[in-house]
Amino acid sequence: MRMLFRSILIISLGMFAIAACQPNTNRPVETVNEDEFITGKVKEVKNGKDGYTAKLLTKSDDVYYATISIPNLNSNAFQYKILEVGDKVSVKGEIWENGGQKYITVREIK
Repeated sequence: MRMLFRSILIISLGMFAIAACQPNTNRPVETVNEDEFITGKVKEVKNGKDGYTAKLLTKSDDVYYATISIPNLNSNAFQYKILEVGDKVSVKGEIWENGGQKYITVREIK
């Protein structure tokens, strides 16, 4: 019984160590200044728990997934608006990349 417990413990610790050593794929996009607005046309909207994610297509054919919610807007919560497919919008916030896709946590909306 004691040997079984040790074996399970060693295997569990080994799995934890392997999982902890996985690279972090969430990284900031270095080519975009977070002080600049990203302007694009809404191509898709997916509703979420606190807001929604809008897929934006810029003039340079870059795609951004913009997470828009009142909590993320903080002191700019009055700017919250529900976007629809076809709307043109400018957003600003933290930009990061995951799996080759660009995401922006929206802090300001124009």
